[in-house]
Amino acid sequence: MSQTFTLQAQKRTVLGKKVKNIRKTGKNPAVLYGLKEDSVPLTIDSLEFVKLYEKAGTSSLVDVVIEGGSTEKALIGDIQIHPVTMRLRHVDLKRVDMKKKITASVKLSFIGESMAVKGMNGTLTTQIDGVDVECLPTDLISEIEVDLSVLATFEDSIYVRDLNLSDAHTVLTDGDQLIATVKEPRSEEEIEALDSEVIEDISAVDVTEKGKTEEEGGEDGAEEPKAEEKKSE
Repeated sequence: MSQTFTLQAQKRTVLGKKVKNIRKTGKNPAVLYGLKEDSVPLTIDSLEFVKLYEKAGTSSLVDVVIEGGSTEKALIGDIQIHPVTMRLRHVDLKRVDMKKKITASVKLSFIGESMAVKGMNGTLTTQIDGVDVECLPTDLISEIEVDLSVLATFEDSIYVRDLNLSDAHTVLTDGDQLIATVKEPRSEEEIEALDSEVIEDISAVDVTEKGKTEEEGGEDGAEEPKAEEKKSE
């Protein structure tokens, strides 16, 4: 069973540009829509929503409790963030039909410790941070745990097909998609080779810049007499 979160909301009559006054009070505009029903403009508490979103993400059911009205099952949809202040501006809440399967992007939670990293000084590399899953709304999960302890050597890898999920979940992401592996540390020879390449690149840049400067200086010297001749005329 999935965990259900609760979000308190109030019906909103303020629309358009006037919603900026709502944000000044620590609230935010939101809208509940979907299932061919009328959209409902709402007001939600900004801090309460941020705390909920950190736990629920976009793949957990939310009970939207509308003051003086009903409680509706929804998923968090699009979120608008101010590009400068990074403050919450608007939230979309999408109604869910509890009898129909839905697709959700579920984040991966990396747990455990790789011996290839801890004992062999390798570097953990991850390719994706989430997968698409199809299931009934009641089976939604907020995250999928990925145990890194199976990465004992540099030859070990974790793929999407290795994820441990119940039969209630169908993973839509390609099973051959790599999730995580550990890279070997560079040898002294490789490090020396890289250092050598950097030195050569710097030398090439210096020579190029020097030649460019001399060339530009020559052009300036050729143009100056013309300017003086024109002035004397």
